[in-house]
Amino acid sequence: MVRPHLALATAALLAVLAPAAHAEKVPVLDGKGTKTLSLRHDTTRGAGAPNGPTDAQVLSCGQADCGRLDFLYKPGKGVKRDLGMQLSWYYAGATRIDLFLVGGGKVVARCAGSVANTRYLLVPGAALKSGQRYTAVMYYDYSFGEKGVVTVTLPAHVGGQGPDASDKFNPKYAACSS
Repeated sequence: MVRPHLALATAALLAVLAPAAHAEKVPVLDGKGTKTLSLRHDTTRGAGAPNGPTDAQVLSCGQADCGRLDFLYKPGKGVKRDLGMQLSWYYAGATRIDLFLVGGGKVVARCAGSVANTRYLLVPGAALKSGQRYTAVMYYDYSFGEKGVVTVTLPAHVGGQGPDASDKFNPKYAACSS
């Protein structure tokens, strides 16, 4: 009789101590129930690539130096598959943040520039795989303590000022398409 109780106690203890990593929930961006995801990220320093990062630096940059927004790309039926990304911060010139989309262990798309405080990135649906996990990365090339906000939308929407806007050469922002 002692053994069944011991086995039950052991099983209960293992259930409590099971790794929390398996319970991690990644938001699903489907364009129907969830159309927009955002992340506000504060940094006290830049990641240290004033001339722009390499792909390896982007892939390995941690949450302390880079804002990272994970999501599952899974467009619903009838949803246009293009993905829109927008990044903004306050101090143009004093801070430089580049925008990247990472998936499958590689950089899928990027938007970098010089003096600006907003980046828009349009990623065609043909470049993405439904059901795959992606990460929007805000890479702080240099910063004195800036707050960046990244927004990912499906279907693509970049605040009405994206790559197709008539004033896309306005120096306030950089517009990129992949």
